[in-house]
Amino acid sequence: MRNISGGVIFQYVRHKSHYSKKGTDFFTNKHFSVKRQLKNKSVPFFMTDLITEIASDEIIDAAYAWLCSRRENHSHNNDVWNLRIHWERKKPEIQRLLLADAYQFSPQTEFRLPDGDLQCWSAGDSLVLKAITIVLGKHLAPVLSPACTHVAGHGGAKKAVREVFENLSNNDFVMKSDVKSYYASIDHKLLRDILAEYVDDDAVLHLGWQYLNRTVTFGENYREVYDGAFPWAVRCRRSWRPFS
Repeated sequence: MRNISGGVIFQYVRHKSHYSKKGTDFFTNKHFSVKRQLKNKSVPFFMTDLITEIASDEIIDAAYAWLCSRRENHSHNNDVWNLRIHWERKKPEIQRLLLADAYQFSPQTEFRLPDGDLQCWSAGDSLVLKAITIVLGKHLAPVLSPACTHVAGHGGAKKAVREVFENLSNNDFVMKSDVKSYYASIDHKLLRDILAEYVDDDAVLHLGWQYLNRTVTFGENYREVYDGAFPWAVRCRRSWRPFS
């Protein structure tokens, strides 16, 4: 069955029970081994030492160019200007922290607007997240379903609408659905397990876990963002470094 949500056609959903894992949970202090297999199928490839590529001059410079363009018209109070002024000093420091597996994301800043709340990363964190996106996007491209039309090179919303139109003659009804708070309700552990199927780099997994389990600040109020899939569940206290 196909389901269209936000212009994207999803063909299948993988459940946590489809995977087997070896190692200890990310909440423990023990080293986590991500060497694993799909239930009836070997993992097609394994990405190792990605942090070296993420911290390379080429990727960091590309992420910096994106950040400068993205925040070109931001307020003079935005921290992007401080980053740009001190870039020659900041760049090697960011690279050093990434390679040492010591980079820590700062709390997100929340802005409360009439049409909804907005949460923003600091300029440095946005740059690092963009660098990770560039590298993972390239390496994960072979395993991403072509039905995920929102992914660059997969046709976008136009392709999703075109596929629906092409199949209208074979169906009596078209159902458009949406998942409320889709990204906010994703099971973090399930997402972590899926990523670990393909990434054998603890530094990258550390960064991914920090991104998911983050702190948001509004004024002098701080709150922790945990797994949104089960808000009623009892959760462990989050550590900045889930496993080390």
